[in-house]
Amino acid sequence: ALVTLHAITGRLGRAGAGVMPVVGQPNGLGQRIGGAVVGRLPGNRNHPLPAHRQSLAKALAKGDPEIEAMVLERIEHRDKGTSRLSFTAVDMFRQIGAGAIKGVWIVCTNPMVSFPNLNEVMRALKTAEFVVVQDIFWNETAAFADLLLPAASLSGESTGVFASTERRLQLLEKAVEPPGDALPDEIIFLAFAHRYAKVLEQQGRTQEARLLRFFLEPFLSGYESLFENVQANVQRLRDVAPEIQARIFAELAAISKGVPSNDFSGLSHERLRTERDRNGFRGFQIPVPTPDHKGTERLYDEAYEAAYGTRFATPDGRVRCFL
Repeated sequence: ALVTLHAITGRLGRAGAGVMPVVGQPNGLGQRIGGAVVGRLPGNRNHPLPAHRQSLAKALAKGDPEIEAMVLERIEHRDKGTSRLSFTAVDMFRQIGAGAIKGVWIVCTNPMVSFPNLNEVMRALKTAEFVVVQDIFWNETAAFADLLLPAASLSGESTGVFASTERRLQLLEKAVEPPGDALPDEIIFLAFAHRYAKVLEQQGRTQEARLLRFFLEPFLSGYESLFENVQANVQRLRDVAPEIQARIFAELAAISKGVPSNDFSGLSHERLRTERDRNGFRGFQIPVPTPDHKGTERLYDEAYEAAYGTRFATPDGRVRCFL
C-alpha cells in the first residue's frame, strides 16, 4: 500500500521518499539476482517475458548457438512460446505429497517450522522417496532426511556476496574454518553436478552432459581432480573455495549485463574487497554497469531514465500499482 501511494503521488525516485522493498526477507533481492525464485531468471529477469528468456540464453551460451538452443529448450515451451515456470515451494510439497515429485533437496531452510501447513509438509517428507537436507546444523526437517550434507555458514565460514535491501552488494569473507567436513554450498553443488555429468555420459545422454560440462568448465577449470574424491580433498576444496566463488560471481555479473536496475557487470570480488562507493561505504548499490561505476544510490529518478531510456523497469516503462 505504501509503495502504491508513493507511485500514484509521484514520489518514487525522490530523495527521502523511498520505501522498503516489498520482498519478504533480507536477501530476497539476492534470490532474484540469482534466479532462485519462481518467475525469475538469473539477473532478475522476468521468466514469463520471451525477450528476457532469450537474453539469458544468449548470455549463457557465449556465442554457441547449440548451447543457446538447449537453454531455451529447458526454460520455455517452444511450440507454445510460453515459459516453463516451476512450482512454488508450497506447491512443491503438495506435488511431493501427491507422488508427482519423488525427491527433494532442502537447502538452508526449515520447512517443518517455517511453512504455513506443517501437516502437509510432514506428509510430503514421509511420502518422498529421497530427502536431502543441506544445512549448518540439525533442525526439525533434518529428522526426515535420508542424506545430510554439512554446509559451511556464509557468516564467517565461507566467502560470498550478500545483497541487502538497499540493493547493496557486499563481500563477506571467510574468517574461520567450518567444523567437521562442512563445505560451502557452492562446492557441494559443483561436486554433485560434476558427478552427475559423468552419470549422464555413462547413460549416453551426451547432449545433456555437454550442456552441463559447458556450464561447469569456468568454475572447475584447474580443480577437476579435487572433485573426483571430495571426501579426500575437503581441506583443499575449502582452500580453493574463495577463488571458485569469485568465478561464480564473475559469471553471474557478466550475465546481468544490460538488465535494467540489476546490471552489476562492473563488479568483481576484487572491487568489492578493495574499493568503496561514492559515499565511502563498503559495497556498491546496483546497478553498477561498468568497472569504474560507483553504484546507483537511487532508482527511477531522472538519471535512471537518461541511462536506460525508460522511466520504470517494466515492458512499457510505466509503473504498475496493486490495490
